[in-house]
Formats: sequence, structure tokens, C-alpha cells
Amino acid sequence: MFQSIRKFAYRLIVATLFFLISALSLISLITHNKNDPGFGKFENTDQINNYLGIYGANVSSFLYEFTGLGAYLIPVFLFFQSVKIIKTKDIWFVILVLRIFIFFTSFVILSTFVNYVGANSGLLGSISYDLLINQKFLVENSFSFIILLIICFVIGMLLLFLSFALPARYLKYLKIISEKVLYGSPSTINRGLYFTYIYIFFYFIKVNYRKII
Repeated sequence: MFQSIRKFAYRLIVATLFFLISALSLISLITHNKNDPGFGKFENTDQINNYLGIYGANVSSFLYEFTGLGAYLIPVFLFFQSVKIIKTKDIWFVILVLRIFIFFTSFVILSTFVNYVGANSGLLGSISYDLLINQKFLVENSFSFIILLIICFVIGMLLLFLSFALPARYLKYLKIISEKVLYGSPSTINRGLYFTYIYIFFYFIKVNYRKII
């Protein structure tokens, strides 16, 4: 009995840590202001608009610069995992590491595609896209190159759904997201990606609110 309590205490500590990081990073992103000091900015300013002060300004600036549109997906993922950790009893640490790895893989793949279509993918998307075109086994903007990117987008979305442990029946929404992303302008793509984040978050609340309470 003591061992089970100790294991639960470990899970509770890790889950609380994930939740706090999720909440603080989300607040910093929501209150982000481009005039605040941050990543790559060296000028001094007395006025900071971010609710978390200089720390929030630097965190939000780094996330936006490094991940672009994917910045909001990170706190949502961390919030999911904080609840999943509490619910998972057996080999929870292995499952957590696996989900983080799958999430990061999907993040890199989707950032590459987002960079190609001209939306904000941050430094991560720029680096991954440059690595892809520098391989020289495909000509940029060729038919085979575009097909490869579309395949990468589908695989990335599937991995993203897998990292959030969403049921297979909800993959039907992948068609809606794909239509917004594959056949739209950068502004439409932005809306399609934000739709993804909002849908995942509210689906999770819908399924788990009783368990959370």
C-alpha cells in the first residue's frame, strides 16, 4: 500500500509540474506583446505588457520565434499530459516519454509543411525545411516534392492525434483540417491550425471534465 501511495505521489508531482508549466506558458503567450523584450531583442525597456513580467515576455518571445503557430499547441499538450499522468497507473513514465517523442516528431514534420505554404512556422520550420531541400534528392516545388510534403502533413497530423491519445473516430476531423490547410492562403492556413488546437482542447475537456473534477 505504501508503495502505491509513493508511486501516486510521484505521478502527482510530475503532473502538477506539467500543469504549472502549461498554465504559465499559456498566460505568457496570450499576453505576448511584440514590443516587450525577448528572444533576439537587446534594447532595454521599462514597460512590459506581459502579465508574467520579464520572464513571461522572454518565454513567449522564444516560443513564438522558435515554433511560430505551434506555440499554443505546447501548453495544450502539457495540460493533456498532466491529466493523463494521473490517470495512467502502469508504466506511466514510459508512456509519457513516448508521447513526448511522438509529439515532437509530429511538431517537426508539421512545421516543415507550414513553412512551405508560407505560414509562420518559426525557426524550427525554417531549419527543418532547409534540411529537407538541402538533401538534393528532390527538386524544390516539383510534383514529387509537393506530394512528399502532403504525405508529411498527413503523417504529422496522425502522429499529433496519437500523441494526444485521441480516439480513431475523431480522425474524421482531419479531413476538415486538411481542406483548410491544403487549399487555403496563409491566413486560411492559420485559421485551420488554430481550429486544430481549439478542437483538441475542447474535446479533451468534454471527455474528461468529470474525471478532472
